[in-house]
Amino acid sequence: MQERLIALYREHFGEAPSAVLALSGDGSNRAYRRLLAPDRIPVIGVMGPDPEENRAFLSFTRAFRAIDLPVPDLYAADEDGGVYLLEDLGDTTLFDALDVARVEAGAEFLITQLFFENDKYWKFVGQARAAGIHVPVVPGIMPITNFSGLVRFSDNCGADIPRWIRKQLEAYADDSDSLQKFGEDVVTDLCRRLLENDVPGLHFYTLNQAAATSAIWNNLSL
Repeated sequence: MQERLIALYREHFGEAPSAVLALSGDGSNRAYRRLLAPDRIPVIGVMGPDPEENRAFLSFTRAFRAIDLPVPDLYAADEDGGVYLLEDLGDTTLFDALDVARVEAGAEFLITQLFFENDKYWKFVGQARAAGIHVPVVPGIMPITNFSGLVRFSDNCGADIPRWIRKQLEAYADDSDSLQKFGEDVVTDLCRRLLENDVPGLHFYTLNQAAATSAIWNNLSL
């Protein structure tokens, strides 16, 4: 599929890219590349294996551009090949841009997406401060109650499940009691360490699973 992407670049810009760099994904099945060429601004190449998802993305992009919404420009698309070229807005993610916009609109605090490693939270806080965002950043906490549900939710929002957690959950696939006890211990420890470092609060994504959140809350003696 990358060959189709390079061919589209050559067709649109009249030359092949001098370098193609892999970029991290966004939680979907799409793969991203940064295409570089001398004396030309970088371009983002997208390879999407799902035709329906591609059609939806391209349709929304064209509609948003038509009413002057600030989304990346669409340079070219090969819809049959599942590849297209977008304006490169640098390393600012949509979440970063939305957070800045929320603060500028008067937001008094931000809530992160789910995570299972404290370093992820503190890295995000550091990036927010560097971007001039100084409102409180509340950690978003996801209790672990179901392995397949956790994977699906994490994939949809681009969150990472650490390998050691994933492997243990897989081992408990047929033992829901052990899985939930393991998840409770992991998330309780995560929350405890966050609170020890004076985070401004905790936001739980309960997903109608109040019992799991209540158990963690009781473990923390809050």
